[in-house]
Amino acid sequence: MEIFTADKLNYEIWKSHFRRYAILNNFHEAFSVSKMIGKGSFAKVYCATKKENNNQYAIKAFSKSFMS
Repeated sequence: MEIFTADKLNYEIWKSHFRRYAILNNFHEAFSVSKMIGKGSFAKVYCATKKENNNQYAIKAFSKSFMS
């Protein structure tokens, strides 16, 4: 998903919402990462298993410097 806005206030509002709902603070407690399966210029994709139910997921991790 891409979001474009020329309004800095709208940008800050969207950024605030994404930080609240898209960043998992306890990731390593909830998931076990097995390997990196892809990478790009600002993100990497990992194969991870959720510890509570052993379901496997592709997890996209963005660079902190890119998110700032």
